[in-house]
Amino acid sequence: LDWQQHLTSPYTSGLGQTFWCNHVFYNDMATNRPDRRPVIFHRWGGLGSHRYQIGFSGDALINFPTLAFQPYFTSTASNVGYGYWGHDLGGHAFTDEKTVNDPELVLRWVQFGVFTPIFRTHATNDSRIERRLWKFPNFPDLLDAVRLRYTLFPYIYTMAREAYDTGISMCRPLYYEYPDMEEAYSFDGEYFFGNDILVAPVTEASKNGVSTKTIWFPEGNWWSVATNQLIEGPCTMTMNFSSTDIPYFYRQGSIVPLNPASVKNVTERPGHMIFDAVAGKEGKGSLYEDAGDNNDYDTAFATTSLTQTSDGNTHVYTIHPRVGVVDGLPASRSYTLRIFNVGTPEAVSVNGSPSSRFSYIAEKKCAVVEIPEGLCSSAVTVEIRESASGVADVAVSSPRVFYDKASDTLTAEFGQTRKNVELAMFDLTGMECLSQKYQNISGFSEKLSMLSSPRLYVCKITADSQVAIEKIFK
Repeated sequence: LDWQQHLTSPYTSGLGQTFWCNHVFYNDMATNRPDRRPVIFHRWGGLGSHRYQIGFSGDALINFPTLAFQPYFTSTASNVGYGYWGHDLGGHAFTDEKTVNDPELVLRWVQFGVFTPIFRTHATNDSRIERRLWKFPNFPDLLDAVRLRYTLFPYIYTMAREAYDTGISMCRPLYYEYPDMEEAYSFDGEYFFGNDILVAPVTEASKNGVSTKTIWFPEGNWWSVATNQLIEGPCTMTMNFSSTDIPYFYRQGSIVPLNPASVKNVTERPGHMIFDAVAGKEGKGSLYEDAGDNNDYDTAFATTSLTQTSDGNTHVYTIHPRVGVVDGLPASRSYTLRIFNVGTPEAVSVNGSPSSRFSYIAEKKCAVVEIPEGLCSSAVTVEIRESASGVADVAVSSPRVFYDKASDTLTAEFGQTRKNVELAMFDLTGMECLSQKYQNISGFSEKLSMLSSPRLYVCKITADSQVAIEKIFK
C-alpha cells in the first residue's frame, strides 16, 4: 500500500498517479514472480483498477454509521468491476473514546466481514485501539464469526472463480437480479454474496441485547440460517436478532459447499466436506478447486457439480464426479449433507442402498446424512423421504442462565431436554478457564469455586444448536 494519493501526477500531465503506481507494482510481480499470482493492496486509481486487486477502502471511522455504509459501498463497487475491497474491519480511527473498543461494534464489523471477499482487521497505530480479538469480552462470539469464515471458504473460492469467468463481482446489489423491483434499490444495506446467499448485516447498536432489522426478500424462498425458517418472497419482514445472529439466507434449491470445523488453514485439502442444501425446489451448486497460488488456473482446475430435485416428500441429491485434475486433491472424500426445510426422515438411501447414518435436528428442521468415503471420480446419490407430516414448526426456548454470587453457583435452564450441552468459561484474555459437557439434561448447576475472583468472565453455553452467552462478575 503506497502513501501517495494524487489523482493525477504533478509531474506528468494526464498520468493517473495512483493508477500508474498500481500498474507498476502489479506488473512487477507478474514479471518477476511468474510462478505466483500477483496481488497488491492499494488505493482506488479510477476506472480500470479492477485489474489490480485488492483494494484498500479507506480509513473508516469506528462507529455504527460508518459500518452501515459498508454493505452499500462494497456491493455497488461491482458496477465498475471492482469486486475485492479490503476493509479495516472494526474501523480505523475514532472520534469518540466511548466507542473505540465497543465489543458489540467490533463484533458486527467482523460479522459483516465474514460475507465480504477480503477478511482482515486493522486500525491506526494508537495504543487506545484494540484489534486483538481475544482481548474482547465477547471473544467467543468473535471466534464463532472467524470460524464461520473458514467454514464458508469453499463457497467463497468457488464464487471467486465465477467472478473471474463472468466479470460479475462476488458482492453485488439486489438489482442485478431484480432490476424492476423498487425495493432492490431502496434496501441498499442488503446484497448478494455469490449466487446463493442473501446478506443483510446488522449495522446498528442493539437495544436491550436485541437488534431489530427490516429486510426485503426478493422473489423466491429464502432459508434463514439464524432463525431456522423458510421465508417466501417477495416480502418485507421485520426480524429480531441476538448479538450472535448474522442475518444471512440461503436461496431455496441451493447447495453450498463448506469446510469442516477441523480446517484451520484455507490451503488445506480436507478429505471430508460439508454440503448445505435447502430442500423443496430443484437446484444446483458447485465446488471449484485449484492450486490456490500459481497461474495454472486457466487449465489446471477441478469442479464438482451438485444437484437436487424434490418430488413431494422425496428429495434426491447428487454429488457428480469431479471433473479436472489438480495436484494435491484427495482422490476420495467423505461428506456430510445437511438438508434444511425437511421433516423427520422416514428413509434415507445412499447410492440405492438403505442408510442408517442420518440424524434429525428438529429445531433447525434439518436432516443430517453422513456419506461414507468414496472416490471423487464416482457419483454419489442420496435420497431422503421425509414423513408425511412434512416440516413442522418446533418451538425451542432459549437457554436461561443465572449466577448466584452468594452460593457461587451457575445455573442454566433449557425448558426441555437437550441431548448435548457444553459449558465454557473464558476470562478477558480469551483463555478458557472451565469446560464441561453434559448429555440429556434439561438444566444444570455448576459450582465456580475453582475460578479466581474478583474477575469478569464470559460464559458460553451450547445446548444442541442454541447458544447462550452471559457475562459473569465473580
